[in-house]
Amino acid sequence: MPFPRENAIARRVPYRPARRRQLVIGGLAEVSYLTGLYAFCANPAVQVHHAPDPIAPAHLVALAEEYQTRHGDAVDEVWVLLDGEDLDWNDVAGHADQAGIRLAVSNPCFETWLLLHFHDKPVPAGDRDAAMRLLRQYLPDYDPRRLDFTDFRDGLADAVDRAKPLALRFETELAGLGAAPPNPYTGVWALAESIATKKGHAR
Repeated sequence: MPFPRENAIARRVPYRPARRRQLVIGGLAEVSYLTGLYAFCANPAVQVHHAPDPIAPAHLVALAEEYQTRHGDAVDEVWVLLDGEDLDWNDVAGHADQAGIRLAVSNPCFETWLLLHFHDKPVPAGDRDAAMRLLRQYLPDYDPRRLDFTDFRDGLADAVDRAKPLALRFETELAGLGAAPPNPYTGVWALAESIATKKGHAR
């Protein structure tokens, strides 16, 4: 079933060998979502690994760095998905930057990104529970342990468009000053767009 708009992320894109080989590490909901996304986009250059649970964000970045060191010839780009709630941003971001690992942080949680597939109004600041309650207004049976990408597929292009304004000031002005991601915020749009575009890069 096609997306409602025709753009780089709203349609299937044939595989090209030039796509960047991406390794993505995240929790159960993130892995379920991204596995569905790369299958839908027919992008076999993406590997998605489920992180051990529970695991501290700093340890998750260290795990990604270890994989990158051991298998550097097999991947071009490593991403780690993290929740922003209670995140020691400066420590984790500094480590990731040194290791050349890209972070896709959602604040307060991954459900912030999922919510943008449906919610066309400003997302209020809040905690994880508030984000979950708002998401369940659209998906009453939402369970992060049984996430189905098809529930989100048709709203993907909208989610990218809605996430960019949330991210713009942080990513262009504040991140370089050591500021933590605001609430609400999600950087997952860049990874999603990267997976869906012709050569693995956001436009």
